[in-house]
Amino acid sequence: MTVARLTALSDFVSLRDAMERLPLTVPVDLWETPDAYHLRADLPGLAPEEIEINATSDTISIAGEMKAQANISDEGWLRQERRAGKLQRSLTLPIQIEPIKINAADQK
Repeated sequence: MTVARLTALSDFVSLRDAMERLPLTVPVDLWETPDAYHLRADLPGLAPEEIEINATSDTISIAGEMKAQANISDEGWLRQERRAGKLQRSLTLPIQIEPIKINAADQK
């Protein structure tokens, strides 16, 4: 019988590596008012022209790409927690909408 030893540190590193390969997600709030449905998404660091929004009658998709900090060499980092890469989020809406009536605005 072979006994395999697992160490907590190697398991943690493997989990961290796996998580870094996942696509970035976009946290959203979706609410209703008497005259409209509203969706707010947190997309820090992205300019409005870097965000792609697509809608169908029952879904909304948001996509973009977070860029890495190009002006800092690998040797200069002390801690790097913000990830770079493509982000995306698709929501199935609880109602039917008219995609041509979608309005997007940058709220800083």
